Amino acid sequence: MPDNFDHSSVTHLSSCPICHCPKAAKISDVKTIHPESSEKVMYLRCHGCGHRYHNPLPTQAYLSKLYSHGSRFVVGHTSGSSPQTESPDVLSRTVDNIFCGRKLQGLSVLEIGSGNGGFLRWIEQQGAKVAGVEPGPWGDGSPNTVHDISDLEPQRFDVIIMLDVLEHLSSPVGVLHDLLRFSCPDTVLVVAFPNAESLLSRLWRGKWRMVRPFGHLHYFSGGSIDQAFARAGWAVLEKRPTWFRFFCRREQLMSSYYALRGVRIKDAARSVVEALLGRDQWLVKASPSPKQPLR
Repeated sequence: MPDNFDHSSVTHLSSCPICHCPKAAKISDVKTIHPESSEKVMYLRCHGCGHRYHNPLPTQAYLSKLYSHGSRFVVGHTSGSSPQTESPDVLSRTVDNIFCGRKLQGLSVLEIGSGNGGFLRWIEQQGAKVAGVEPGPWGDGSPNTVHDISDLEPQRFDVIIMLDVLEHLSSPVGVLHDLLRFSCPDTVLVVAFPNAESLLSRLWRGKWRMVRPFGHLHYFSGGSIDQAFARAGWAVLEKRPTWFRFFCRREQLMSSYYALRGVRIKDAARSVVEALLGRDQWLVKASPSPKQPLR
């Protein structure tokens, strides 16, 4: 039996959670990622900013509770393991994309959604001073890691990282705004999340692999990125599509080759499609805006 879902802990939206436009088109009804539940939610596209989102949305308090218990409504088939167990190749590639050759020695870094702390340990070994926030049980025991952003000591960070996190939050604008209190004028915020303008998103619509309620709640367009970050008080420095886990086309094709050798036809086909039509994530870098938030 699926764990029970509390229908009193959801918010039924009357407008886009990013730009507040009241008009949205329904793409489809989508089942949640809980493998034993028949629960469905709407998958919508905002007419104003192109943002895609689910309706209704669980409240943030309820989401935190679901993650703290490792509920399959938010982690699907995963149970008791970190969502960020990465190979050295992936960790190294992530460092290259985030820091772009910047020396890590003495750099203060905060990661929101730090999983089992593997990425933080990797950059700590290279001289960075690290802290993490991880609401899930897989973060237990990780050094310098708390379960909620409110548990962090008042401090400023040179770099704040949120990889594959913003799409999980009921109020992404609110959380982005909260991060300002851990920033200084030179802080760089680095965020990666699903790209609602990718070819894969448009081709597969409700069957796009990133559509995973209630594990994912938001799917950003270029317009909704600008709206969300401006309203939260951040100025976008860079905004570019990228492959999931920062893979490149060559790596996707190699993955397809090895899957084909192992007679994993579906995996091979998926990797080819990813190589040709991928880049279904955004990589965004931002700094605190000198202007007041628009919220």
